[in-house]
Amino acid sequence: MGFLSREDHDGPRVRTVICGAVWCGRDPSLALLGRTRAVVLCVIADHPACTTTQLAQRARISPASASEHATTLRSAGLTTLTRERKAVLHTLTHLGLTLLSNNGSATPGA
Repeated sequence: MGFLSREDHDGPRVRTVICGAVWCGRDPSLALLGRTRAVVLCVIADHPACTTTQLAQRARISPASASEHATTLRSAGLTTLTRERKAVLHTLTHLGLTLLSNNGSATPGA
């Protein structure tokens, strides 16, 4: 799996670790994205040019859910897609990379 998801209690604050990045429970960007969408974003960062099926498998969600989350992330300008024959490939945009970098995540593909 390309991401790590666990909860760790640090005093009164709960921290969630997603794809190697520590997301503070009070982080407004996480609240805005939501846990599953944040995982989808991290999977795309860890596996650039992944298909929707690969995204669903790696995020452990249904293909329909993966497609819906990817569409929302793309609408927000965090990801982009390219078509290669019948396949749709998801990749982070500069804005998506910046959002993850600001939250302590590794660079895509690392």
